[in-house]
Amino acid sequence: MPDDGYKWNFFISHAGPDAGQAESLYDLLAPDCQVFLDSRSLQPGDDWAPMLDKALRCSRVTVILLSSKTDAAYYEGEEIAAAIDLARRDKAARRVVPVYLDNQLLDSGDIPFGLRSKHAIKAPADGDLRPVAQGLRGLLGKVEIVDSQTEAIGKLTGGGNRAERINGLSEITKFFGPLRWALLSMLVVSVLGIVLCLLSPPEAIQNERALAASGLGALGMGSFSGLMMVINKSVDVARDIARSGLA
Repeated sequence: MPDDGYKWNFFISHAGPDAGQAESLYDLLAPDCQVFLDSRSLQPGDDWAPMLDKALRCSRVTVILLSSKTDAAYYEGEEIAAAIDLARRDKAARRVVPVYLDNQLLDSGDIPFGLRSKHAIKAPADGDLRPVAQGLRGLLGKVEIVDSQTEAIGKLTGGGNRAERINGLSEITKFFGPLRWALLSMLVVSVLGIVLCLLSPPEAIQNERALAASGLGALGMGSFSGLMMVINKSVDVARDIARSGLA
């Protein structure tokens, strides 16, 4: 079944008895993230089964709240299986994050299939979910970088118009912004300097003109070579990000 685009940053899956913790996490994330939680995102009259399925498919990160109540939560088990399957089919774009609300499930060893090998977040013993929200926001930052670099590579190599290719290249090289502008400025200055040398009055001392032009030429070649290295390195980094995604 095709995806309908990534509408949600996070999909929160939980057992019924853990609804309070799920809503607390939603309140921490919702001010600056797109979060789907059944009790907050569904409207009266919605057919919840297809709506949950669609929301899960349209989410980049599925957050699985785990506790001693998870084993008896049938629908959460279905969501876990669906989220893992989606992540396996699109490793570069999706992630499943287990969040342990208590240690009882860890102690019992009854961890749902597919989650045991995933790096998890453990909620503090006092129930404060702010560290959990902070960790998820950090992951969201990585998601945004993957998105921007994947889009930039597409613009650069997708055969679009010149403006799109320039925009893609600018996005790719933004990580080297100060160095990029310094090298570009040096290149422009050297070219202008050479032009001024060539246009200087005939009575100017030839040796000084030649020396100045030679120095500016060396500066121009060095800055151009450095700029090309920055661009090539930026493109390599962007391709690696787009290829590996959230892995």
